[in-house]
Amino acid sequence: IPAAQVLGHRCGKYASEFCKKSDKVEPRKQDISEEKDRILSLIKAKGESPYKMEESIKDIAFGSLSICRNGVSLNKAISQFSDIRSNSLNSTKITSLPELVKTIEVRNLALTGEMVARSALLRTESRGQHRREEFPETDNQKWLKWIVISRQDKGMKLETRDVPIHKYKLKPT
Repeated sequence: IPAAQVLGHRCGKYASEFCKKSDKVEPRKQDISEEKDRILSLIKAKGESPYKMEESIKDIAFGSLSICRNGVSLNKAISQFSDIRSNSLNSTKITSLPELVKTIEVRNLALTGEMVARSALLRTESRGQHRREEFPETDNQKWLKWIVISRQDKGMKLETRDVPIHKYKLKPT
């Protein structure tokens, strides 16, 4: 999809610029050790193929996160992604390095899918490539905002922040 390529390029470019300006943080040895233990705990001889789980995630995303969205399908997607993250991924078959890599990718896909679905559910308007069937209009008064997601305990917290439009040459209409 051309839009995904353009947006992916822009995200990478601006993430790189942000990182270059940010202070570097050295990882703690404890964090490295915990991550190593987490990855090693994934290795199991029995369970579902991570490739099959990836297909399930793609089906959920295609069915609920395409351009036209609605609250019912977004809530269903949130539930499905959450279930994959908390249940299905704990029983993934990993007997090779490619399966380990795919399992980590699938974990990230499920997390990203849930973040997108939660953000889309929160935004009660249509804007750009986000179309809510029950909210067909753009609402700059209420929704000229960024949705910011942060980790909170074992879940995620969504909040909105005003877009600093005074910084930009082009203004929304």
